[in-house]
Amino acid sequence: MRELSWFYLYGGGGLIYVLGSVVCIRSGVLDLKEPSERAIFVATTICLILFATGHGLFQFVLPFVE
Repeated sequence: MRELSWFYLYGGGGLIYVLGSVVCIRSGVLDLKEPSERAIFVATTICLILFATGHGLFQFVLPFVE
């Protein structure tokens, strides 16, 4: 049961993040050719991945470490 909440949170949230990113890029709101906007996009994507990884570590690994 513990796995379902993590997959729901980051599977659903990740899908919404990807869809929102695609819409922003295609509509021209986010221009990845500009270095500052590309840096912001890369930073937010890396932060999402790191946060999901840390959350997974605390939820799946650390409860079983003695």
